[in-house]
Amino acid sequence: MKRRRINIYNIINVMEPVRAYRFRLYPDAKRQREIDEQIELARFLYNKLLGLAKEEYLKDRNLQITKSTFNRLMKGIVSENGELNRLYSQALQNVFVRLQMAYQNFFRRVRERRSFQPAEED
Repeated sequence: MKRRRINIYNIINVMEPVRAYRFRLYPDAKRQREIDEQIELARFLYNKLLGLAKEEYLKDRNLQITKSTFNRLMKGIVSENGELNRLYSQALQNVFVRLQMAYQNFFRRVRERRSFQPAEED
């Protein structure tokens, strides 16, 4: 059986250009209210969780706020406030991850600032 050689340039010339379309979807009034409610619940949870984490930190400044600490605090907030059960689980996890990343970045910047302070002159 004879092998045929394929010329890549012939294939490229035969291909048609690909067209892309961009659509913008506008939600109706009911769906917009649902979206707004989800955003408001996520905002409430983020701020409440941030406040509790800040209180925990102020009690003991050597305390590292870990994933388990955030998880414990978040479970407490959700169990206290039944409205947060309407928040989608992925949005709940997104709030958790974003706050944890914000805390890590904050403490990383604090450490960097401390390590790069200029030496005192005599």
